[in-house]
Amino acid sequence: MKDTAIEIQHLYPEELKIVDIEETEEKYIVRMKSISRRCVCSACGTESPHVHGTYRRRVQDLPILGKGVELQIRAKEYWCDNPLCSVTTLAETYGDFIGYYGRMTDRLETFICTLALETNCEG
Repeated sequence: MKDTAIEIQHLYPEELKIVDIEETEEKYIVRMKSISRRCVCSACGTESPHVHGTYRRRVQDLPILGKGVELQIRAKEYWCDNPLCSVTTLAETYGDFIGYYGRMTDRLETFICTLALETNCEG
């Protein structure tokens, strides 16, 4: 019998590992965990390997096969190792995938902006 599963791990940054995928009638819930080992402070640029804690982050992504996609990420917070820095804890970012406080992926934000510009009355 053929394997008809869709492999989606390659669609996400390598720092995020898919743990589980759940399908409901409205959406796919992709549970992920961060496997990064360090974080760079956005204020001073210091790289830190010291984990402060973890938290769950919910992020909306582009639809798959007509269903919404919710990413549930077990992300890490880090301490900034620079004693002169005003920032004490750092939230992970994943390159150009999700910003510090983003609630949707950068590619979804780009898609929504493009769609809005293409379908407005002045276009």
